[in-house]
Amino acid sequence: MSLLALRVYVLDAARNLGVIFDSQLSAQVSAVCHTGYYYLWQLHLLVRCLSEDTAKILIQAFINTRLDYCNSLYFGTADGLMSRLQSVQNAAARLITGVRPEGRGQAVRAHHASPTSAALAASLQTSGFQDINPCLSCWYSRS
Repeated sequence: MSLLALRVYVLDAARNLGVIFDSQLSAQVSAVCHTGYYYLWQLHLLVRCLSEDTAKILIQAFINTRLDYCNSLYFGTADGLMSRLQSVQNAAARLITGVRPEGRGQAVRAHHASPTSAALAASLQTSGFQDINPCLSCWYSRS
């Protein structure tokens, strides 16, 4: 396409702040899952050498930096994409508990990890509440 004698190229996907935007965010979910499993594979070597509390902190940091980054963008995405993200979260829970894939639901319930879509909705509600009423949210978090 040409605009004012400049060529304009239309792309299927674009990257901004580390997030890959396409029509359904499928490229972003694929990238998060791919890197998530890679880092979990690397972490499983470390977790064996750490105490359980330290391993929990390490896995929680992984979840916060990899899965929760820009998670508000996933609101309203297809269930198939959300289940792929949920599988990474389940793998992280299994890494801590040592539960085999046969007992998948047990690992998630054991660490009170809510399903990804419910966690996303709760995260959005909490952040919206804090943005609207910062004074009340400080008081609310203390009680």
